[in-house]
Amino acid sequence: VLFADRVLGAAAKIIPVAVMVSTFGAANNSIFSKSRLVYAAARDRNLPDVLSYIQVNQLTPLCAMTVLVTFGLILLVPGDISTLMNYIGFLGAFFQFCIFSSLIVFRYKTMKD
Repeated sequence: VLFADRVLGAAAKIIPVAVMVSTFGAANNSIFSKSRLVYAAARDRNLPDVLSYIQVNQLTPLCAMTVLVTFGLILLVPGDISTLMNYIGFLGAFFQFCIFSSLIVFRYKTMKD
């Protein structure tokens, strides 16, 4: 912000608004993409079937979205937003590691066949 104040002058007031819009867009993307992942896993019978239900008018996985939002709110109760961000950051890195590891395992399994 200090850099923007010195370089942009009066136009620096736009920076916090741009950060807010970017954060809102990232949160929106995260909610919709993760709910689709839960929906797809439930459709493939890896999760309970109730998570594979789709809202008829908008064709969105409303049950999966509700579960994810409820889980996020439960994580938010014992602490503050920084605690939630730490949980999400750790879980995100852990799942990325699991995905990367599974790709390596599947690659070597397919090479043997």
